[in-house]
Amino acid sequence: MQGNTVLGPGHAAAVVRVEGTRKGLALTTDCNPRYMRIDPRRGAAQAVAEAARNIACVGAEPIAVTDCLNFGNPEKPTVAWQLTEAVEGMAEACRALCIPIVSGNVSLYNETGGRAIPPTPTIGMVGLLEDVSLAVPTGFRPGCALVLLGGSVPDVGSRRRATPGTTPARARGAAPAVLGPVHIRRRAGRRHRGICAAGRYWCHTYGRRPAGDRAVLRGPGPRDCDMSTRGGWDGPLTC
Repeated sequence: MQGNTVLGPGHAAAVVRVEGTRKGLALTTDCNPRYMRIDPRRGAAQAVAEAARNIACVGAEPIAVTDCLNFGNPEKPTVAWQLTEAVEGMAEACRALCIPIVSGNVSLYNETGGRAIPPTPTIGMVGLLEDVSLAVPTGFRPGCALVLLGGSVPDVGSRRRATPGTTPARARGAAPAVLGPVHIRRRAGRRHRGICAAGRYWCHTYGRRPAGDRAVLRGPGPRDCDMSTRGGWDGPLTC
């Protein structure tokens, strides 16, 4: 963007310079319609929480939200319920994180052959870096340590059956918990939608490490947990 891009697509969030200052703006958009199909309220809250984590992972402080509410025909009770629940979930998460919604828009009546699209409340979030030179890129580099911030429990964590267990109270602590370590200028990456293994692969990909790396990740839960869990595991990860 006019030569002001610091971090482009592929990082946890994009970062641009604010001309004439040392500041930078971080931007991200997030949503997972699969979560929304299962639980619109929690799915919308998850989108807000994920956006906040992405902003924090590049070293920025989340400061504002905009939304784009994409739904089917609100004259149908099911869609009206989805829309109401999504708005409530977004509001709950934004209050917990103390981030204002400053703008937004809606796109309704999105149907084909009478079948609605999945409820898709897309969250756009902007964050502020006081010193853009401290923006943190995504991806592993030699000497990086892999650290899990927060709790972990042995459950399916919403692959296809249920949404993850993040609550507004847990989300409230996520961004500050990430920002502390990030400010010592290490690489950061979100735990990718409930799967530590997928998040690790994501960091390998954007860290431009050679393919073929193989690692064993061990967690505190049962040894028979599948790699798709958010809890314990003992299995290989091949990138």
